[in-house]
Amino acid sequence: MSFTVPLRLQEELSCESGVDSKDARPALQRATSKGRTLVNIRSGIKIKAVVAWYPSLDYTHTREQRRQTCIRPDQDLPAVFTELFDESYLQPPSMNMSNPYLSPGVAPDHMLHGLPDDIIMFCCEWDMLLAEGERFKDRLQNDIHKKVIYSMVPGVPHGWDKAPNPLRRTPGVQKYYLQACKELKRIFSED
Repeated sequence: MSFTVPLRLQEELSCESGVDSKDARPALQRATSKGRTLVNIRSGIKIKAVVAWYPSLDYTHTREQRRQTCIRPDQDLPAVFTELFDESYLQPPSMNMSNPYLSPGVAPDHMLHGLPDDIIMFCCEWDMLLAEGERFKDRLQNDIHKKVIYSMVPGVPHGWDKAPNPLRRTPGVQKYYLQACKELKRIFSED
């Protein structure tokens, strides 16, 4: 969602301002309740940065293909969890997996140019999503020319920062969270 939301907002704002693009999708339907608009978009909105923690970026690759990229398969999320996630969120099963809102890693360049200039990404060494995260980072830096602050957290699986015991902090969490905060502080102080 960290990449999908800015991409979708960018499209909504361009539709609202009358920008016509041959690749544009229809504007979002405004949600209403008893005649009140629940979503009010202002064209002056500008997202300054994206911070993404082990993002899922490319559903054009199957879970099996993603698992094959993991250097520690024993550290992968169990299939029961990934299947539950996919069955809960990827409905209907016939949906287009290359949709840029589902797979921002394969979004066309013109959409990615609309992302904020500053992207902060954290990926996990033992995660099946590491390869797609690194491909996306390279694409953002080399092809789209975004400033990407990237950290691959060594020796950890997906969700490493979510300790099963909330009373015992996972080692290293504070270091990476503070790094994200430091980068955001830098970005917001540049104004």
